[in-house]
Amino acid sequence: MTPGDPAGVAHLYVHLPFCAARCGYCAFVVEVGREDARDAYLQAVRTEIRRADHLRGPLESVYLGGGTPTLMGAGRLQVLLDEIRPRCAPGAEVTVEANPETVDAAMVAALADAGATRVSLGAQSPGTTCSRRSIAGAGPIRCAARSTPCARMDACVSQWT
Repeated sequence: MTPGDPAGVAHLYVHLPFCAARCGYCAFVVEVGREDARDAYLQAVRTEIRRADHLRGPLESVYLGGGTPTLMGAGRLQVLLDEIRPRCAPGAEVTVEANPETVDAAMVAALADAGATRVSLGAQSPGTTCSRRSIAGAGPIRCAARSTPCARMDACVSQWT
């Protein structure tokens, strides 16, 4: 793909560095807490996405990683995905990384409404039950803690407990 080639396909990783606590094994750039910095960070990411429009074709996959992206809150994730969605190819996979303790029925519904097709639950929480706590896009995902199919995004919203 050459810069500005609309026929090319691209992939996007967005690092959302906010965490509830610093994990001993983590080597990523993270900010603990910092609720005060999240709006400014979101605006900076949106600005960078717009600046890169001429460098790539439609996005085939998007991955929001971190940190714990779901600590941004449903509203901020909606704003970010609203910025990204028009740049996606049809059928693009949109993954949001999460720790199980940051996902509830409201977050599941918000992510589904915002266009997320998959949620990647952190494997650092192997004690978390998966049976109704994992969500995905159009097909089954594998829960990192059990490596078994768990749920579908379209069915999960009504089944979340």
